[in-house]
Amino acid sequence: MAYQVTFTLSPAYTGTTVADDFTIIGNPGNVTIATAVSKTDLTNGVTYTVDDTITGGTVTSTGVCTNSVAWTGWAGPSEGVGPSEPGGPTATPISPTPTPDAAATCFEWSIDYPGSLGDPEGSVAYIDCDGVQQNDIVQADTSSTICAQQILDYSLIQQPTNNGLCAQP
Repeated sequence: MAYQVTFTLSPAYTGTTVADDFTIIGNPGNVTIATAVSKTDLTNGVTYTVDDTITGGTVTSTGVCTNSVAWTGWAGPSEGVGPSEPGGPTATPISPTPTPDAAATCFEWSIDYPGSLGDPEGSVAYIDCDGVQQNDIVQADTSSTICAQQILDYSLIQQPTNNGLCAQP
């Protein structure tokens, strides 16, 4: 028996330029459900049929950004109740919406912007340690660090550098 799971990329992540394609894995068994799922398809929502032994898994970006988000599916068969029968469980779609999470992993990012002719400032969009999207303006000829779960987008000459884990504020 099988059931369907719809995967949808949260709007907070659709503007990123560092995630292009995604791989969807089911567990137990590390079963490949889909590869090369485009950001467009994931933004619009894409549905796959999975075996009822799959109880969850991960969606992983295969671009520059290799973040992975866990998803939870059907918990498996129970006597007389299946995923398509009245009263049966339904799969939980992926929704990696940033939310406050005391256990969130935060990284220290170096932001260096030497500036360019005609462009005295750059910008960086990121998810802070509280799970809130932030947008900062970076002045030319500056260097700074931020503590963030992930960088969503940037308009700098140099890519932000991940310096490793940082202490949460």
